[in-house]
Amino acid sequence: MEKSLARACDILMRECAHVRKKEEVLILADDAQDTDLFYALAAAVSRAGAKAISMIYPAIAPYREPPRSVVLAMKNAPVVLACGTIPMAAEVIKESLDSGARILSMFRISPESFARTVPIDYRKLKREMEKIKKILDRGRTVEITSPAGTEFRVQMAGRPTKLALGSVRKAGEVDYIAAGAIGVAPLEGSAEGRIVVNGTILGFGRALKPVTFDVRKGKIVKIKGGGTWKGLRHLLRRDRYAPWVCEIGLGVNPEARLVGGPEDERVRGSVHVGFGENRFFEGTIASASHMDGTMLQATLKVDGKELVRGGQLLI
Repeated sequence: MEKSLARACDILMRECAHVRKKEEVLILADDAQDTDLFYALAAAVSRAGAKAISMIYPAIAPYREPPRSVVLAMKNAPVVLACGTIPMAAEVIKESLDSGARILSMFRISPESFARTVPIDYRKLKREMEKIKKILDRGRTVEITSPAGTEFRVQMAGRPTKLALGSVRKAGEVDYIAAGAIGVAPLEGSAEGRIVVNGTILGFGRALKPVTFDVRKGKIVKIKGGGTWKGLRHLLRRDRYAPWVCEIGLGVNPEARLVGGPEDERVRGSVHVGFGENRFFEGTIASASHMDGTMLQATLKVDGKELVRGGQLLI
């Protein structure tokens, strides 16, 4: 594991963060993160001839601000590698980008996931994802079905599809590790049908028993299952927009596996639907919550043409 993690960190410096010699690189993790990843990243920064500045801060509530010293450090660092176990507030990321940082967001990632999903062919991944982007950008409707019972339809709004290519080169850029997730904001209020999540609900874990969301006029009106996750219904009641469908997405990473975390959205051929905040996707929903549910063996059609069939990506 130690060697594979070190190799993945070296690839990250070279092909993802594009770290330059003598450049300062801020490595952020909360105290719940595995220190193996934290120290492996710092060592790789040094091997790249750059300067590692490392900070470990107390774990925060999801999408909240970290300590002020962390916020100030992010605003003054040219490169930020953020690998805490819990995502921080989007406003903090935006302020850092506005200050000139380039950021790789790796929240919730584990050392095992990092070592497996980072060493991939990024050129091939980019070609595939850009083909998918063209299809989704032109799309007017998306339909998702699955053997588990998903029957879902939503109108598109002509918004640009976002790609997690895992690469930042310029000041003010942010991207995501693991690479290989695709997301787009559909037309708010247009979603109808039933979503049966049999993969993962991000932030809660593997859906060992399917969780069903009935959606009407763009928002969840009924949930069946997920009873052991006491916080699930609470999250979806966090504010008036938390239960609104906000994102349609799929996975492309060839090395991603179903592990109960954000890696699951990258699993090649997986399909996910997001609820809540979507301004990053140029949508209009402002919420303190963003939750994704991943479906396995699903079929996704854009304007009647299959892009994913039974969990197999057709690209």
